[in-house]
Amino acid sequence: MDKIVENKSAYRDKGIPQEIVFKILSRLPVKSLLQCKSVNKVWHALISSPEFIKEHLNRASNVDNFIFHRFMYIKVRPSSRQVLSQSFDFSTFNKVPASLPLNNQFVNAEVVAYCNGLVLLYMNHERHLLWNPSTRNYKEISGLHKNIQNIQSYTRLYGIAHDASIDEYTVISAARVAHLQNQETIVTVYNCRTNCCNYITGFPYWIFKNQQGAVVNGAPHWLVTHGHGDGEGCAIIYFDLSEETFKEVAKPDWAENGSELDLRAFKGLLCLVHYKRGYADIWVMEEYGEQGSWNKLYKYVRSLKALDVRPLGLTHNNAVVMEMEMEKSRAAIYNPVTHQFYNTNAYSCYNNGFNAVTYVESLVSPNSGKENM
Repeated sequence: MDKIVENKSAYRDKGIPQEIVFKILSRLPVKSLLQCKSVNKVWHALISSPEFIKEHLNRASNVDNFIFHRFMYIKVRPSSRQVLSQSFDFSTFNKVPASLPLNNQFVNAEVVAYCNGLVLLYMNHERHLLWNPSTRNYKEISGLHKNIQNIQSYTRLYGIAHDASIDEYTVISAARVAHLQNQETIVTVYNCRTNCCNYITGFPYWIFKNQQGAVVNGAPHWLVTHGHGDGEGCAIIYFDLSEETFKEVAKPDWAENGSELDLRAFKGLLCLVHYKRGYADIWVMEEYGEQGSWNKLYKYVRSLKALDVRPLGLTHNNAVVMEMEMEKSRAAIYNPVTHQFYNTNAYSCYNNGFNAVTYVESLVSPNSGKENM
């Protein structure tokens, strides 16, 4: 913290030591911090410093601190050329304003990845925006889907990885593309600091559904299969930044059919949701990488009126934010003790694996992983 300013006494406000000012400010929400940056140059420098951004992110990411946790969904109204977003506070489930960047310029919009307060948006015409909805800073990313032409259909994996040792963010995209006569998988690795793309060939897995990466230990994880279909024997893979390759993490012995599973990140742990007729089991890997550490937390009853029910994230008291597909998609809180769904908020949204995301408020910038000065 000594690097922030040379004159340490500048932090003092009526005798308050700089360390105390630092700790007090690090507990404030992003909106308040953006206002505090205007107080004076010293506070601006403090709040913009890498040390402060890291400390604030650590507090916001605390699994027991839901004040900074958010759930966001996006819905599109093609007829009126509107793209609308809505955010919810996990601690109270109250609505929080969320305005998309360049909102009225796009008919299509999807939330396709998240990490440490950064959200990756897919827009029309293969455009991607890396966006911090808390600070409203964003940058456009180009080259994620290179030379995709004459496509009949494609299925995608997205993820944002964070290398904490150098505070660097990387966007990973894998697209299984169906051309007229063949299929191929295009993997792109985009470095957010250098703005450079690397393209990886020889992806050995089959992408059977659109997925946001479940971020655990700074790495996005996905469900894939070894063959051409969702029942061909599934695998949990993650992207290793140091070697720029995909690796597998041990799955439970019973996990074979990918169509029966969803991969999530709950409380910093890798989580599998195993869907069954009428209910679903939620499993977590308590010791990362240890196959024998997969344990069942509980099961939840899937509403008979809903076509499907999917967990999106945890709230206070271990309740779960659920997405329910009914006549309209709904966000609801599920209480695992009473086995009841409550506090529903309806929203119209066609879900194709994207459009809804959980994230934390942070000061992390889309530009090089640091807050804009």
